[in-house]
Amino acid sequence: MIFTTPTGVPVYVLKKYRKNYWMPENWGKANEVNTLDCIQNFASGRKEDAQEHYELHKDKIPGWLKEEIPASVNPRFVVSPPSRRAVAGDLARSLSVIYGCIDLSASFVKKDPLLRAGEQCVSLETLVENLICSADLGNIEDGDSILIVDDVISTGKSIECMKELITRLSCAHDLNFLGATILRL
Repeated sequence: MIFTTPTGVPVYVLKKYRKNYWMPENWGKANEVNTLDCIQNFASGRKEDAQEHYELHKDKIPGWLKEEIPASVNPRFVVSPPSRRAVAGDLARSLSVIYGCIDLSASFVKKDPLLRAGEQCVSLETLVENLICSADLGNIEDGDSILIVDDVISTGKSIECMKELITRLSCAHDLNFLGATILRL
């Protein structure tokens, strides 16, 4: 399933949040993916229920996400927005190995760790100003492809924020951004 952010970044989504059931397109992985209640529990704030399920499936999730992304996609970089939850960072590390690309995630931190992109009243500019990048992004070249990975997407602001900051700091042109996330709210 594809979600598109306000500026047109395609985000490939493994699962849409459903209260009662989920009907996957690929029935071969239906039973395993349906057990990913942990992601919905993360999104719902029930972390104690989520951790055990997440640990059972965390090695499979990056492969499932890669199946959702077109085979023609070959990112040079992968990055996850900074988060208190380890899920997006785990995904970025795993996908960087799968794609053989550079993971930039550790280079980004929040000034205010409590500021969340999912809050409706927070502007994109506020989110961008809240991020600090410790890396020199000069190695990002014109036309590079960058995969932005998150665990849950609701508004698309986290992905938009990372796109905006990377574009500003890299000074590269015609960058190709796409996203991947486990759950769409």
